[in-house]
Amino acid sequence: MISTTLEFLEVTGLFYAGLFVVGVPWSLGLRLRGSLFLVFTPVIGAAVTEVFAWYVLDLSDIGLHAALPWLMGSSTLASVAIWRVQQRKNFEDTRRITKPEAASGDLRSLAFMTGLVTTTFILHARWLLGLGHLTIGVLGNNDVASYATVVRHISVNGYANAGYIAQNHLGDYAKADVPGMYSLLSQATWITGRGEWAVAMPVLFVATLLVAQGLCLLLRRTTCLSWFSSALLATIAVNTFLFIYISWHYFIAQLFAMATLPLFLYLLQHGEADIGRRKTLIVTGIFLVRLVLVYPHMAFLLPPVLVGITALGTG
Repeated sequence: MISTTLEFLEVTGLFYAGLFVVGVPWSLGLRLRGSLFLVFTPVIGAAVTEVFAWYVLDLSDIGLHAALPWLMGSSTLASVAIWRVQQRKNFEDTRRITKPEAASGDLRSLAFMTGLVTTTFILHARWLLGLGHLTIGVLGNNDVASYATVVRHISVNGYANAGYIAQNHLGDYAKADVPGMYSLLSQATWITGRGEWAVAMPVLFVATLLVAQGLCLLLRRTTCLSWFSSALLATIAVNTFLFIYISWHYFIAQLFAMATLPLFLYLLQHGEADIGRRKTLIVTGIFLVRLVLVYPHMAFLLPPVLVGITALGTG
Protein backbone atom coordinates (compact mmCIF):
# COMPACT_ATOMS: atom_id res chain seq x y z
CA MET A 1 0.00 0.00 0.00
CA ILE A 2 0.94 3.69 -0.20
CA SER A 3 1.85 5.11 3.17
CA THR A 4 3.42 8.54 2.55
CA THR A 5 2.77 11.63 0.45
CA LEU A 6 6.10 11.16 -1.33
CA GLU A 7 5.16 7.60 -2.25
CA PHE A 8 1.79 8.81 -3.51
CA LEU A 9 3.47 11.39 -5.77
CA GLU A 10 5.93 8.77 -7.01
CA VAL A 11 3.13 6.39 -8.06
CA THR A 12 1.24 9.27 -9.67
CA GLY A 13 4.33 10.33 -11.61
CA LEU A 14 4.92 6.81 -12.92
CA PHE A 15 1.37 6.48 -14.24
CA TYR A 16 1.45 9.94 -15.81
CA ALA A 17 4.82 9.17 -17.40
CA GLY A 18 3.39 5.96 -18.85
CA LEU A 19 0.58 7.88 -20.58
CA PHE A 20 3.08 10.46 -21.78
CA VAL A 21 5.47 7.91 -23.29
CA VAL A 22 2.66 6.26 -25.28
CA GLY A 23 1.47 9.63 -26.58
CA VAL A 24 4.86 11.09 -27.54
CA PRO A 25 5.26 9.50 -31.01
CA TRP A 26 1.80 10.73 -31.99
CA SER A 27 2.49 14.27 -30.77
CA LEU A 28 5.85 14.26 -32.55
CA GLY A 29 4.22 12.98 -35.73
CA LEU A 30 1.63 15.75 -35.52
CA ARG A 31 4.47 18.20 -34.80
CA LEU A 32 2.84 19.67 -31.72
CA ARG A 33 5.04 22.16 -29.91
CA GLY A 34 5.38 23.76 -26.47
CA SER A 35 2.25 23.79 -24.32
CA LEU A 36 0.24 21.90 -26.95
CA PHE A 37 2.76 19.05 -26.76
CA LEU A 38 2.60 18.97 -22.96
CA VAL A 39 -1.19 19.08 -22.66
CA PHE A 40 -2.21 16.90 -25.61
CA THR A 41 0.40 14.13 -25.22
CA PRO A 42 -0.91 12.35 -22.07
CA VAL A 43 -4.51 12.50 -23.34
CA ILE A 44 -3.46 11.06 -26.70
CA GLY A 45 -1.43 8.44 -24.78
CA ALA A 46 -4.54 7.47 -22.85
CA ALA A 47 -6.48 7.12 -26.10
CA VAL A 48 -3.82 4.93 -27.71
CA THR A 49 -3.64 2.75 -24.59
CA GLU A 50 -7.41 2.28 -24.59
CA VAL A 51 -7.58 1.31 -28.28
CA PHE A 52 -4.56 -1.01 -27.92
CA ALA A 53 -6.10 -2.68 -24.86
CA TRP A 54 -9.43 -3.17 -26.62
CA TYR A 55 -7.88 -5.19 -29.44
CA VAL A 56 -5.51 -7.14 -27.18
CA LEU A 57 -8.30 -8.17 -24.84
CA ASP A 58 -10.78 -8.84 -27.62
CA LEU A 59 -8.49 -10.84 -29.91
CA SER A 60 -6.41 -12.74 -27.36
CA ASP A 61 -6.61 -14.22 -23.91
CA ILE A 62 -3.18 -13.18 -22.64
CA GLY A 63 -4.34 -10.25 -20.51
CA LEU A 64 -3.24 -6.64 -20.75
CA HIS A 65 -0.15 -6.88 -18.54
CA ALA A 66 1.51 -9.30 -20.93
CA ALA A 67 0.99 -6.92 -23.88
CA LEU A 68 1.86 -3.57 -22.28
CA PRO A 69 5.66 -4.02 -22.57
CA TRP A 70 5.18 -4.20 -26.34
CA LEU A 71 3.16 -0.99 -26.35
CA MET A 72 5.66 0.89 -24.19
CA GLY A 73 8.66 -0.44 -26.08
CA SER A 74 7.26 0.29 -29.53
CA SER A 75 6.19 3.78 -28.42
CA THR A 76 9.68 4.55 -27.17
CA LEU A 77 11.34 3.28 -30.36
CA ALA A 78 8.84 5.18 -32.53
CA SER A 79 9.49 8.39 -30.60
CA VAL A 80 13.26 8.10 -31.10
CA ALA A 81 12.84 7.29 -34.80
CA ILE A 82 10.45 10.17 -35.49
CA TRP A 83 12.59 12.62 -33.54
CA ARG A 84 15.73 11.63 -35.42
CA VAL A 85 13.98 11.96 -38.80
CA GLN A 86 12.66 15.39 -37.90
CA GLN A 87 16.05 16.50 -36.62
CA ARG A 88 17.76 15.26 -39.78
CA LYS A 89 15.38 17.11 -42.04
CA ASN A 90 15.30 20.12 -39.73
CA PHE A 91 11.57 20.25 -40.29
CA GLU A 92 9.74 23.41 -39.17
CA ASP A 93 5.96 23.54 -38.83
CA THR A 94 4.84 26.69 -40.65
CA ARG A 95 1.51 26.77 -38.82
CA ARG A 96 2.78 26.80 -35.24
CA ILE A 97 2.27 29.73 -32.88
CA THR A 98 4.21 32.76 -34.08
CA LYS A 99 4.19 34.64 -30.79
CA PRO A 100 6.91 33.22 -28.52
CA GLU A 101 5.70 35.27 -25.57
CA ALA A 102 2.30 33.52 -25.76
CA ALA A 103 3.90 30.07 -25.65
CA SER A 104 6.15 31.15 -22.80
CA GLY A 105 3.11 32.38 -20.87
CA ASP A 106 1.36 29.06 -21.51
CA LEU A 107 4.23 27.06 -20.02
CA ARG A 108 4.52 29.37 -17.01
CA SER A 109 0.78 29.10 -16.41
CA LEU A 110 0.78 25.31 -16.70
CA ALA A 111 3.71 24.95 -14.32
CA PHE A 112 2.15 27.23 -11.70
CA MET A 113 -1.25 25.53 -12.05
CA THR A 114 0.30 22.08 -11.60
CA GLY A 115 1.89 23.18 -8.34
CA LEU A 116 -1.38 24.64 -7.07
CA VAL A 117 -3.47 21.61 -8.03
CA THR A 118 -0.96 19.22 -6.46
CA THR A 119 -1.03 21.18 -3.21
CA THR A 120 -4.82 21.37 -3.02
CA PHE A 121 -5.26 17.69 -3.92
CA ILE A 122 -2.88 16.60 -1.16
CA LEU A 123 -4.77 18.84 1.27
CA HIS A 124 -8.02 17.15 0.28
CA ALA A 125 -6.38 13.72 0.72
CA ARG A 126 -4.53 14.51 3.96
CA TRP A 127 -6.83 12.41 6.14
CA LEU A 128 -6.34 9.38 3.86
CA LEU A 129 -2.59 9.93 3.80
CA GLY A 130 -2.63 10.00 7.58
CA LEU A 131 -4.11 6.50 7.78
CA GLY A 132 -0.78 4.87 6.96
CA HIS A 133 -2.31 2.95 4.07
CA LEU A 134 -3.70 4.80 1.08
CA THR A 135 -6.86 3.36 -0.47
CA ILE A 136 -9.91 5.10 -1.84
CA GLY A 137 -11.95 2.17 -0.54
CA VAL A 138 -12.38 3.88 2.81
CA LEU A 139 -14.84 6.24 1.10
CA GLY A 140 -17.32 3.37 0.94
CA ASN A 141 -18.03 3.68 -2.79
CA ASN A 142 -18.95 0.33 -4.31
CA ASP A 143 -17.76 1.49 -7.74
CA VAL A 144 -14.18 1.29 -6.50
CA ALA A 145 -14.54 -2.35 -5.52
CA SER A 146 -16.04 -3.09 -8.93
CA TYR A 147 -13.17 -1.35 -10.69
CA ALA A 148 -10.58 -3.25 -8.66
CA THR A 149 -12.21 -6.62 -9.36
CA VAL A 150 -12.56 -6.10 -13.12
CA VAL A 151 -9.11 -4.53 -13.50
CA ARG A 152 -7.45 -7.51 -11.84
CA HIS A 153 -9.34 -9.79 -14.22
CA ILE A 154 -8.40 -8.06 -17.49
CA SER A 155 -4.79 -7.68 -16.36
CA VAL A 156 -4.37 -11.44 -16.80
CA ASN A 157 -7.31 -12.44 -19.04
CA GLY A 158 -9.05 -11.35 -22.23
CA TYR A 159 -12.69 -10.44 -22.66
CA ALA A 160 -13.66 -14.04 -23.46
CA ASN A 161 -12.67 -15.26 -19.99
CA ALA A 162 -15.59 -15.35 -17.55
CA GLY A 163 -13.60 -14.95 -14.36
CA TYR A 164 -14.11 -16.46 -10.95
CA ILE A 165 -17.40 -14.94 -9.76
CA ALA A 166 -20.40 -17.25 -10.28
CA GLN A 167 -23.11 -15.98 -12.65
CA ASN A 168 -21.00 -12.90 -13.47
CA HIS A 169 -19.01 -12.82 -16.71
CA LEU A 170 -16.26 -10.33 -15.84
CA GLY A 171 -14.93 -10.29 -19.39
CA ASP A 172 -18.29 -9.26 -20.84
CA TYR A 173 -18.70 -6.69 -18.09
CA ALA A 174 -15.29 -5.15 -18.82
CA LYS A 175 -16.03 -5.02 -22.53
CA ALA A 176 -19.48 -3.43 -22.19
CA ASP A 177 -18.91 -0.94 -19.38
CA VAL A 178 -16.24 1.82 -19.82
CA PRO A 179 -13.54 -0.58 -21.10
CA GLY A 180 -11.10 2.28 -21.61
CA MET A 181 -11.12 3.14 -17.92
CA TYR A 182 -10.42 -0.44 -16.90
CA SER A 183 -7.51 -0.43 -19.35
CA LEU A 184 -6.00 2.71 -17.86
CA LEU A 185 -6.28 1.35 -14.33
CA SER A 186 -4.67 -1.90 -15.47
CA GLN A 187 -1.84 0.07 -17.05
CA ALA A 188 -1.38 1.92 -13.76
CA THR A 189 -1.01 -1.36 -11.84
CA TRP A 190 1.51 -2.67 -14.39
CA ILE A 191 3.74 0.39 -14.63
CA THR A 192 3.78 1.08 -10.89
CA GLY A 193 3.86 -2.52 -9.64
CA ARG A 194 1.06 -1.67 -7.19
CA GLY A 195 -2.23 -3.38 -6.52
CA GLU A 196 -5.60 -2.15 -7.78
CA TRP A 197 -6.51 -0.50 -4.51
CA ALA A 198 -3.18 1.26 -4.20
CA VAL A 199 -3.35 2.98 -7.61
CA ALA A 200 -6.91 4.27 -7.23
CA MET A 201 -5.95 7.64 -5.75
CA PRO A 202 -2.93 8.33 -7.99
CA VAL A 203 -5.12 7.66 -11.04
CA LEU A 204 -7.72 10.04 -9.60
CA PHE A 205 -5.03 12.69 -9.19
CA VAL A 206 -3.84 12.23 -12.79
CA ALA A 207 -7.43 12.69 -14.01
CA THR A 208 -7.68 15.92 -11.99
CA LEU A 209 -4.40 17.19 -13.43
CA LEU A 210 -5.51 16.45 -17.00
CA VAL A 211 -8.76 18.36 -16.51
CA ALA A 212 -6.90 21.33 -15.03
CA GLN A 213 -4.27 21.34 -17.79
CA GLY A 214 -6.93 21.37 -20.48
CA LEU A 215 -8.80 24.21 -18.80
CA CYS A 216 -5.60 26.21 -18.33
CA LEU A 217 -4.66 25.83 -22.00
CA LEU A 218 -8.17 26.76 -23.11
CA LEU A 219 -8.15 29.92 -20.99
CA ARG A 220 -4.71 30.91 -22.26
CA ARG A 221 -5.60 30.44 -25.93
CA THR A 222 -9.17 31.80 -25.97
CA THR A 223 -9.09 34.70 -23.48
CA CYS A 224 -6.96 37.73 -22.69
CA LEU A 225 -6.30 36.58 -19.13
CA SER A 226 -2.77 36.65 -17.76
CA TRP A 227 -0.85 33.42 -17.18
CA PHE A 228 -1.40 33.81 -13.43
CA SER A 229 -5.18 34.31 -13.74
CA SER A 230 -5.52 31.35 -16.11
CA ALA A 231 -3.64 29.08 -13.72
CA LEU A 232 -5.67 30.29 -10.75
CA LEU A 233 -9.02 29.83 -12.49
CA ALA A 234 -8.09 26.33 -13.69
CA THR A 235 -7.13 25.42 -10.13
CA ILE A 236 -10.37 26.83 -8.73
CA ALA A 237 -12.35 24.87 -11.33
CA VAL A 238 -11.06 21.53 -10.02
CA ASN A 239 -11.63 22.58 -6.42
CA THR A 240 -15.29 23.59 -6.60
CA PHE A 241 -17.84 21.64 -4.59
CA LEU A 242 -19.31 19.84 -7.62
CA PHE A 243 -15.93 18.75 -8.96
CA ILE A 244 -14.81 17.58 -5.52
CA TYR A 245 -18.04 15.61 -5.17
CA ILE A 246 -17.49 13.90 -8.54
CA SER A 247 -13.83 13.21 -7.73
CA TRP A 248 -14.14 11.83 -4.25
CA HIS A 249 -17.09 9.64 -5.15
CA TYR A 250 -14.71 8.20 -7.72
CA PHE A 251 -16.60 8.86 -10.92
CA ILE A 252 -13.26 8.23 -12.57
CA ALA A 253 -14.51 7.47 -16.10
CA GLN A 254 -16.40 10.77 -16.15
CA LEU A 255 -13.27 12.61 -15.04
CA PHE A 256 -11.09 11.12 -17.76
CA ALA A 257 -13.76 11.97 -20.32
CA MET A 258 -14.03 15.47 -18.88
CA ALA A 259 -10.32 16.02 -19.50
CA THR A 260 -11.03 15.89 -23.23
CA LEU A 261 -13.70 18.60 -23.32
CA PRO A 262 -11.52 21.74 -22.94
CA LEU A 263 -9.30 20.37 -25.69
CA PHE A 264 -12.31 19.90 -27.96
CA LEU A 265 -13.28 23.53 -27.41
CA TYR A 266 -9.73 24.68 -28.14
CA LEU A 267 -9.59 22.63 -31.35
CA LEU A 268 -12.99 23.96 -32.39
CA GLN A 269 -11.96 27.59 -31.97
CA HIS A 270 -8.22 27.70 -32.70
CA GLY A 271 -7.12 24.26 -33.88
CA GLU A 272 -7.11 25.02 -37.60
CA ALA A 273 -5.22 28.30 -37.16
CA ASP A 274 -2.62 26.80 -34.81
CA ILE A 275 -1.93 23.32 -36.18
CA GLY A 276 -3.88 23.11 -39.44
CA ARG A 277 -7.17 21.55 -40.46
CA ARG A 278 -5.87 18.03 -41.17
CA LYS A 279 -4.12 17.69 -37.81
CA THR A 280 -7.12 19.15 -36.01
CA LEU A 281 -9.38 16.52 -37.59
CA ILE A 282 -6.94 13.74 -36.68
CA VAL A 283 -6.71 14.78 -33.02
CA THR A 284 -10.48 15.32 -32.82
CA GLY A 285 -11.02 11.80 -34.19
CA ILE A 286 -8.61 10.35 -31.60
CA PHE A 287 -10.48 12.10 -28.80
CA LEU A 288 -13.88 10.95 -30.05
CA VAL A 289 -12.68 7.35 -30.13
CA ARG A 290 -11.40 7.59 -26.55
CA LEU A 291 -14.71 9.09 -25.40
CA VAL A 292 -16.55 6.08 -26.82
CA LEU A 293 -14.21 3.77 -24.91
CA VAL A 294 -13.91 5.62 -21.62
CA TYR A 295 -17.39 7.15 -21.25
CA PRO A 296 -19.76 6.58 -24.21
CA HIS A 297 -22.57 8.71 -22.74
CA MET A 298 -20.47 11.82 -23.22
CA ALA A 299 -19.44 10.79 -26.73
CA PHE A 300 -23.10 10.78 -27.80
CA LEU A 301 -24.02 14.00 -25.99
CA LEU A 302 -20.98 15.99 -27.09
CA PRO A 303 -21.65 16.55 -30.84
CA PRO A 304 -24.93 18.50 -30.40
CA VAL A 305 -23.29 20.57 -27.67
CA LEU A 306 -20.37 21.46 -29.95
CA VAL A 307 -22.80 22.32 -32.75
CA GLY A 308 -24.60 24.66 -30.38
CA ILE A 309 -21.38 26.33 -29.31
CA THR A 310 -20.36 26.79 -32.95
CA ALA A 311 -23.74 28.25 -33.86
CA LEU A 312 -23.63 30.72 -30.99
CA GLY A 313 -20.04 31.65 -31.74
CA THR A 314 -19.14 31.74 -28.04
CA GLY A 315 -16.26 30.38 -25.98
